[in-house]
Formats: sequence, C-alpha cells, structure tokens
Amino acid sequence: MILLVLAQPGCPGLSILPNIGQSDHNAVVMTPMHRPTDRGEEVTVMVRSQDSNGRALLGQAIVDTDWTPLYCMDTCDEMTESFYRMLTGLVDYYRPLMTVKHHTNDKPWVTDQFRQLIRCRQHALKSGQIVRYRGYQNRVQRMSRTLRRKYYARKLEGLRHSDPQTWWHSVKLITGQTVNTTQPLTGLANQLHDGDVQALADSINRVFQGVAADLRPLDDSSMLPPPNVVPD
Repeated sequence: MILLVLAQPGCPGLSILPNIGQSDHNAVVMTPMHRPTDRGEEVTVMVRSQDSNGRALLGQAIVDTDWTPLYCMDTCDEMTESFYRMLTGLVDYYRPLMTVKHHTNDKPWVTDQFRQLIRCRQHALKSGQIVRYRGYQNRVQRMSRTLRRKYYARKLEGLRHSDPQTWWHSVKLITGQTVNTTQPLTGLANQLHDGDVQALADSINRVFQGVAADLRPLDDSSMLPPPNVVPD
C-alpha cells in the first residue's frame, strides 16, 4: 500500500516509512515540488472604466445635453473650451479613471474585464460557492477563447498579402519563438491597446499634435526663399 501525503508546498522530498499493520509494502510519503510562477513585473496603469452600462449612460447623456449655449459665445476658443469642459465632465462621471495592476508577462489578449472575471471566479471558489464558481468558470473559458481568436485574427489580418519575411517574422512573434529583432514598443502596446501597435502610434501622434496645437502657423512672407530662387 502506498500513501501519498500532501505536505506544505515548497518542501520537496521523498520518505520511505515502515509498513503499516500487516502490509507487505512500505509507506511512501511524497511532498509536492513547489513550482513558482513568474508573472513578471507588476505595472500600475490608469484606464477608463469599461463598464457597458457606463458607456450606454454616457452616450445617452451626450444626446440629452443642451449644446445650444455654445452657439451664443463670442469666439471659437470659448466654444471649444466650453465644449471640452462639458464633455470631459460627462466622461469623468460615467467612465471614471481606475487604477489597475498589470503584469509584464500577461498574455497580450488579456483585458481588464477578463481579469475582473477571474477575480470573481476565485472569490467564489474561496468562499465555497461551487455553483457560482462553475458559472464563472464557464464564462472565463468562453471569454478566453473569444479574446484569443480576435487577437490572433487582428494580428494575422493582412499578413498574407505582405512579403514572406514580414509574414514569418510576425508568426514567430505571435507563437513566442525567438527572433533576431523584436518589434519596438510591443510591451507598451500590449498594456494600452491590446497589442495594436498602430493604435499606439496614433495615440503618440495625437499627443505631439496637441503640444503644437496652440502655436500660430508661420507666415510664408517672413521665410527666406530657397537658394535656387532669384528674387524679382
């Protein structure tokens, strides 16, 4: 007879004890090997609430808001400032900023909604609510399949029409194989835009545009003519 006794994790070993009673076999006590999971570095980011009810209420609030006072203002600057102030107030109310924690080793298709669903599943398991746990487990599995399918479909979209080198490089990145060069800013794109590097580039472009938005354009008359142009 072999007895398997699960001791505390992190205490590996194997012990052979004397037989129990009239058994012809010795008792074997095995302790499980602790396998630490490396989740990478923890990163704290600020994101907008992804609650579907909040999005619906925000859209309805924008429709119900009376925007006619904007047309009574004297300058475009006042109209723009008032518009953005009202719109930002609605967004902050219905979709407030939230502090969430990510890990650098998280799958690129994992979203905050998926993390929240996993937390609910684990809470139901710890509290002994087996029925709720099974329901959350089914939802986690369905969402996991959906998110993976959409992520890889978005990654592979258009690659068949590109050159073979780009196609093979992207396939190796997606499957986690070692490549000679990695795509720049991939980690930041995974954290902010679910791996969409083009969306990250558009966000950076909008930030740079906003910095120079209040600058007046240069007057062409004050610029020097090109060297190959002879003035009249």
